[in-house]
Amino acid sequence: MQTWSPNQLIIGVGNNDLEKKDTSTCVSEMKSLLGSILDESENSYIHVLPAFERVGKTEYNLKVSIFNSEIKEFCIHIEKCKFIENKLISSLDPSQITDGVHFSNNGSRNLVRFSKAHLSPFIGLKTYDGRQQSRNQRGSREPRWNETRGEKNGTRWNETRGGSNGNNRSKEREINNIVRYLMELTR
Repeated sequence: MQTWSPNQLIIGVGNNDLEKKDTSTCVSEMKSLLGSILDESENSYIHVLPAFERVGKTEYNLKVSIFNSEIKEFCIHIEKCKFIENKLISSLDPSQITDGVHFSNNGSRNLVRFSKAHLSPFIGLKTYDGRQQSRNQRGSREPRWNETRGEKNGTRWNETRGGSNGNNRSKEREINNIVRYLMELTR
């Protein structure tokens, strides 16, 4: 059997379990899962999504808070396990959640935003004010790339940039694939 070991792995589990099980059981199961993955994939970084609150579920939201705190503390002590901070999505903001449980379009965009901001340093993309700069937003100060000649304003692209930019583009493609996957999960 062939195994697959990604460099970056995003895990988001626990929300439904917290509805049915006590918090300590959910925390224990999550720690066990993370430990198993780390043992099997020693070259991978694990990025743990937080559990998310639900609208009008006070007792559940308390369990989410405890769960997130304990998993965050667990991740602090493991070099290749990182907790993704949620600073954008709240059950108190009705524009984030549609039916009390699932993300709205706005909530999905915010999930992608904070996940992408978290992953950027690990994948190596340069951030601009907490956002990724699109290659389409060059501004007027930089000449445009001529696709047909591999030049910009008569000068070879590599000569002006000091080398190939392919590595950053492949990293950008990698993070965009992760973002597309996250968007699919939120639907």
